Amino acid sequence: TTTATNTTTVGSNQSQPYGPTRYYDIQYDDGDYLEGVEDHYVFQKLDYVLMMKNDGRSSWIGVRNVVDSDAVDNWARIVGWYVASIDGNEKPFTLLSDAMNAYDTS
Repeated sequence: TTTATNTTTVGSNQSQPYGPTRYYDIQYDDGDYLEGVEDHYVFQKLDYVLMMKNDGRSSWIGVRNVVDSDAVDNWARIVGWYVASIDGNEKPFTLLSDAMNAYDTS
């Protein structure tokens, strides 16, 4: 099991349109330890598995990935967020798994 042991937050919601940047200290199950891993490198395991099953594509049935290519924020520029098409409306989600669940239950 991989565990984030500490989180540092830099910036505020007022200073950055996408919110603060978070840095994680991570203890990996193989004994490795990394300090200050920026948030755009950190994913929930379920989201990582879903992304890897999609062969690098950025859209799924009813869900697509959206990024802000002009953003200074690495999370918004690289990872972005997910939009699910639900009853003709687009609803944004931070997590891919949440967007897929919302689409699947609609």
